[in-house]
Amino acid sequence: LNVKGQRDGSYAFVLDVPAITTMLDDYFTRDSWDVVETSNAKIDFIVGGASTVVDETDRARARTLAQSTGGRVALHVLEGAGHWVHVDAAAELVRLATEDLG
Repeated sequence: LNVKGQRDGSYAFVLDVPAITTMLDDYFTRDSWDVVETSNAKIDFIVGGASTVVDETDRARARTLAQSTGGRVALHVLEGAGHWVHVDAAAELVRLATEDLG
């Protein structure tokens, strides 16, 4: 989604459908679990409990990593939230996203 300025001073939203298709194709073909499994960084998965976007296989994999990495990987399931956790559980999302900032 791009915002383009118009000659009359207004703005228009322009969708670049081919670019969106390319990005989605890349997203669905790339597997980054090796990065999660081998990184030294702290990784928090935040998933809406009612979301179907993160399937049970990936949730189980994240759960296993959360149990075996000594806290380096964490899985947070926001029950009742769908895929848009920032809408369905905004306060809890903010709390999780900021709790390590001190």
